[in-house]
Amino acid sequence: MFKVYQKILSYVPKQKCIVFVAIALTIVSTLLTTSAYYQIYLYLNQVLVHHNTSTAQMYAFGIVGLLILGGTVYILSVLLTHVVAFRLESNLRKKGIEGLLQSGFRFFDEHSSGTIRKIIDDNAEQTHSIVAHLIPDNASAVLTPVIALLIGFLIDLKVGIALLVICITGFVIIGFMAGDKKFLSIYQEALEKLSAETVEYIRGIQVVKAFGATVQSFKSLHKAIVEYSKNAFEYSKSCKHPWLLFQVLFMGTSSIIIALIVLFSGVQTDV
Repeated sequence: MFKVYQKILSYVPKQKCIVFVAIALTIVSTLLTTSAYYQIYLYLNQVLVHHNTSTAQMYAFGIVGLLILGGTVYILSVLLTHVVAFRLESNLRKKGIEGLLQSGFRFFDEHSSGTIRKIIDDNAEQTHSIVAHLIPDNASAVLTPVIALLIGFLIDLKVGIALLVICITGFVIIGFMAGDKKFLSIYQEALEKLSAETVEYIRGIQVVKAFGATVQSFKSLHKAIVEYSKNAFEYSKSCKHPWLLFQVLFMGTSSIIIALIVLFSGVQTDV
């Protein structure tokens, strides 16, 4: 992954420092947000155990303040990565066009216009989410479980162990949720072929209207659509069971925890 980002960011050397600033802001945002989680524990401890509403009110204001501040810092981080992402798209398209200007006629004979447009336009567009969203999201996703585990062990050893088991189970299930890698590569190839054939079909739409032809008459496009639908369905099937297990496990865990909190709070109130 680091090699991929190193290669991508080489096209925006002037904006590379902005990425590191965005990562730093994401780390600060994650620290603020996870600190709010610890404040929630302190708030519930004061309300349910010690019945101290005045101190609990102080923690409540702290929770709101930390969440607002953390969200604001995260928005700033995402704005910075979007600046880099848009500049990256522009530079990649410029590089692609420069490469086309230096290409010979053989290149255009061996590659259709749809394939060329897919390489230059669509592939450049796909880098947007990788830079604009995944950089802050990945930094937060790596840091949040670590801090959550530290907070769990700080609260209680049993809580820390429970969170550790949940995190390990979640990582294992997410690994299976990626689906069969063989299907994924086939799916990506089918998607690229479908995109290229669709461009060719749109370019020839005047001929389609003039002769009243249907999509079936474009055999390559029709075949690309059928292959893509088949591969997309097969890839979805390979992800189905891990995704369902993930939803049942974590949604079920949340329900159990909420039920225990309600039961616990009722017992404390009666006492």
